[in-house]
Amino acid sequence: DCTDARDLVCHYPPVCYPGQGWKLVSKQPQEWPVKGDKIVGTNYEFSRIAFESGTGILAANSMILPDGSYKADMRGIEEAAANVQQRGYGAAQIQIILDGGMGALEREKIIRAMLELHKPLFDAIRSAGH
Repeated sequence: DCTDARDLVCHYPPVCYPGQGWKLVSKQPQEWPVKGDKIVGTNYEFSRIAFESGTGILAANSMILPDGSYKADMRGIEEAAANVQQRGYGAAQIQIILDGGMGALEREKIIRAMLELHKPLFDAIRSAGH
């Protein structure tokens, strides 16, 4: 999390991972139903070649604003950062990193389990601005 929503830009997967040598392969909008809520986000797949073998990761990503909303990408964060009254409340990022070689069903099962496990934390963050 950060105290100024603009600070998430450097940690946003399409900015952060390419800066570390990863190549963005795909991005897919997602909606994860979790304990009565719908968490919107994006799955980002990255790859890179290391020591003659291909490796990949999937970053399941969502961001939370203190108004209680989940944002799938930086557009929502930029809107909050443009509002001087909201900017100081910051934002939080959820990021679940998985091995790219894992099957899609197994990845989704793990993502859902992690989101359900941390839902009380997300709720606390979402209520901070109220």
